[in-house]
Amino acid sequence: METSNLAPLFVERTNELLTRIAGIKKASILHQREVHQAAMQATKKLLTEAVLHIERIERGAPHFNVFHALGIVRKELVQSRFLAFLLLPMAEHGQNTLFLNSFLAAIGLPHVDAAFSKDVQVQTELSIGAGGRLDIVLKGPSFLVAIENKVDAGEQEEQLPRYRTWLDSDCHGSECKHRELVFLTPSGYDAETGNGLEYRRMSYLELGSIFESVVEDVGTDAAAVRFSVEQYITACRMVSLGMSAMTKIDPELLALLTSPEHLATALELQNQMAVIRDDAAQKFADQVVTFLNQQLIAAEVNQDWIAERQNNWDTAVQIRPARLTEGRRSYFLVASGIVMANGKGWFGWRWPQKLFDYRQPSSVAEAELAKRMTDADGGKTDGEAIWFKGLRGGVGAYDSTSSDDMVKVIEDNRKEDHPLAKAIANELSEVFFKWKDEIVKLPSFLAT
Repeated sequence: METSNLAPLFVERTNELLTRIAGIKKASILHQREVHQAAMQATKKLLTEAVLHIERIERGAPHFNVFHALGIVRKELVQSRFLAFLLLPMAEHGQNTLFLNSFLAAIGLPHVDAAFSKDVQVQTELSIGAGGRLDIVLKGPSFLVAIENKVDAGEQEEQLPRYRTWLDSDCHGSECKHRELVFLTPSGYDAETGNGLEYRRMSYLELGSIFESVVEDVGTDAAAVRFSVEQYITACRMVSLGMSAMTKIDPELLALLTSPEHLATALELQNQMAVIRDDAAQKFADQVVTFLNQQLIAAEVNQDWIAERQNNWDTAVQIRPARLTEGRRSYFLVASGIVMANGKGWFGWRWPQKLFDYRQPSSVAEAELAKRMTDADGGKTDGEAIWFKGLRGGVGAYDSTSSDDMVKVIEDNRKEDHPLAKAIANELSEVFFKWKDEIVKLPSFLAT
């Protein structure tokens, strides 16, 4: 066949192919629209059913938790004391060895017979001389257990090795055959000072499960004890998951969300809500920065100071010297997080140092200023800041894990005057303008 005769055929075949491709694209677009509409309908149906269910259970105050209400969920000393109370058989809970034996079983130790319950001793904040102070010490007929409780604080130098040395010493007598060191933390992470050391990791989630396994065995005549333990179990979950408010899993809502009909939609909603939370938190922090820069401009100090977010991915806000040269550090006013998990936000004047370097006042001028600041405004001095205190009058940051707090943040973003963001900006700027001149006078203001 000649080449000239092939040309029309090639054109014909090409047109057919292009027509098919166009049809496929059109069908694909229609399919995508159908999928999107189906997803939207499924989402609306799930949300409608979930809202109706939540409205029904809200009347029973499922979010109430006495530990949360008192602001002590993450207080290590309170947590240690309540745990010690449960582990002591002769305590006022009246459950003898119920809680103790559940804990001992979890760490692989034999149970204590009720006849020997009086021989069990539990102490908190026990001083062991140069070795430090143990959060909880549990001593029984044949065992000695030391519990180091870490909720938010970091480890001290050689902390676990010091405790292990004390546990293994001969001063406890040969009857203590079982000696355990328990490192209790929110997630059960490895101890920084535990390399090559014999100790047991335990998370707060595991701790809550230990008591959940026996709470049903609390007698009906001890309703107050059962309620208190259930509240403590929930508090343990809060600590473990980094949440300030949480309820026990609602079986009906769980069944609704995980049903074959709704599971994929629920998971996609979870992903989308995570994006929405992050975006709302960052917009809120950006608005705080906007207000701060407006105040710096109004005070005509914007050539010397600038407000900004510390990182593009979090909500820490700072006011720093505007003309820092590369490699130099200085004091700066910082809010550790405007919106963050747990809501543990603080603000204050940080030392001129690298992140995670810690120090204390190294000059008379620094020490005197730190004292004047704490005397005037409360707060504290520590290795990170010459002065700091809790954000929002001690309440802390807005909690990114709290539905109530995130609703407030999102609503504030929608308002023209942004009253909540402005309140935080005013709190920061008040301290900034009050102390900036004193900070600048310090010899260490611009540190190399």
